[in-house]
Amino acid sequence: MYKRQGTSTYTDTTSVENELKTAKLVYHETHQAIGNLYSRIQAGDRISAPELQSATNNVVDSVLRNPDAFMLLRKLKQKGSHRFSRAIDTCALAASFCRHLGFPETELRAMAMGALVLDIGTIRLPASLLDKPGPLTPASFKLIRHHVEFGLEILKQTEGLPKVCAEMVATHHERFNGKGYPNGLKETGIPMSGRIAAIIDCYVAMTSKRPYRKTLSPHESICELYKWRDIDFPAELIEQFIQCLGIYPTGTLVELSSGQVGIILSQNRVRRLYPKLLLILKSDQDHYDKRHSLYLWDHSQKYHGNVLELRHALDAKDVVFVAGE
Repeated sequence: MYKRQGTSTYTDTTSVENELKTAKLVYHETHQAIGNLYSRIQAGDRISAPELQSATNNVVDSVLRNPDAFMLLRKLKQKGSHRFSRAIDTCALAASFCRHLGFPETELRAMAMGALVLDIGTIRLPASLLDKPGPLTPASFKLIRHHVEFGLEILKQTEGLPKVCAEMVATHHERFNGKGYPNGLKETGIPMSGRIAAIIDCYVAMTSKRPYRKTLSPHESICELYKWRDIDFPAELIEQFIQCLGIYPTGTLVELSSGQVGIILSQNRVRRLYPKLLLILKSDQDHYDKRHSLYLWDHSQKYHGNVLELRHALDAKDVVFVAGE
């Protein structure tokens, strides 16, 4: 059975609307910081633990105030390298998941740092391989696997990093059934940090734009992860991950039982099926004249004589307008 990793309890200290503006600035600054770090590594320079810690802490601070802001940012169009965006997304998700699991803050920050550098070894892979359209050949996939080894070499040259960082890089492609790489570890042979990193890495991969496959919506990705419980990932952690993000994660476009269409704006930490929504279409599919938010729990009993509830997720669409001007 799964046991909580800590007894720390976190509460939102600000609304998603208030945090979103700060989170956008943090995202932009962290994107630039990671770009600079990657450039220096490619030039043969060493990076320092304080630099990585600074980039990580800015993301974590935002997630601790309200994790929904960064989850919502994942749905916005981001310019620049998808590798940098993916590193930030992975870092924010690790912080959010560890927050949900009750990790002490020191451990949470260390895990988030490990998540930030999960794929740092890809720096030493040819860009043409990473951006190649179409399915990877067996030879290409074999080469890509070396990013774990390359990542560990880079971290070994970076003094002062928490040990969990290298642990996460080493094991984030191991799988519960023993069919992962590089060492074919299985079940409890994979450290908890690696099990958590594997789930987050897989989720980010499915929901990120890639040249060789379809991008899945957050809801579709959650459904896929649920299918893989006790195959690729431990069931208890998958269930906790779904509890953390919600069946309809923040940013998901959904239709209500009333026919209204909205975007999940923030999660209800207690009643997971009753999030806060930003409504964009009325029941007659006409647009709202101005932004209209709705707390689903407030309308869960009766709405025009009927119970108002989530009906289903809709196909992923551009929701950049959520962030406002």
